[in-house]
Amino acid sequence: MKKAIVFFVMVITGLIVAEQAVDILTTRGRGEAIYKMGMLIPAQDFYLYLYGSIFLLIGVLLTFSPLLLRKFFMAREKRVSTNSKVKWNLKRAVVFFIMIIAGLIVTEQAVDILTTRGRGEAIYKMGMLIPAQDFHLYLYGSIFLVLGILLILSPLLFRKSFIAKKSV
Repeated sequence: MKKAIVFFVMVITGLIVAEQAVDILTTRGRGEAIYKMGMLIPAQDFYLYLYGSIFLLIGVLLTFSPLLLRKFFMAREKRVSTNSKVKWNLKRAVVFFIMIIAGLIVTEQAVDILTTRGRGEAIYKMGMLIPAQDFHLYLYGSIFLVLGILLILSPLLFRKSFIAKKSV
């Protein structure tokens, strides 16, 4: 049980770091600096790409390290007991990881849209120019929030459907 908690914390930490890295890499504003991951990062292209790619690498390593450690521990357990057969589908894990990351990004953008205070002509989010009036901000923000939550929860829904197919 302790291994499962450590693995879960590593995956969650990796997802958070990867989401922050994507946020750094997609920063469009160029000013003095941005504050991400407890650091002030100069808002110039070189530093944004450097820190963003480093954080993305760390996030991916943290997210997938439980897979590597699990295979290491399973290989150790197979030496002791030959009854345990564990299959880990790496393709499914990668798809689930991408869906969760996409869900976190969309949800973060939705919260950013919903909490936008400035009212003007338009804001640029998710590759779209959104009119900065209350109706449009609430509409787009809530749509992105629902989509983000569905993307985050979709691995759980697909997992249940895979289990149902196997038992039939």
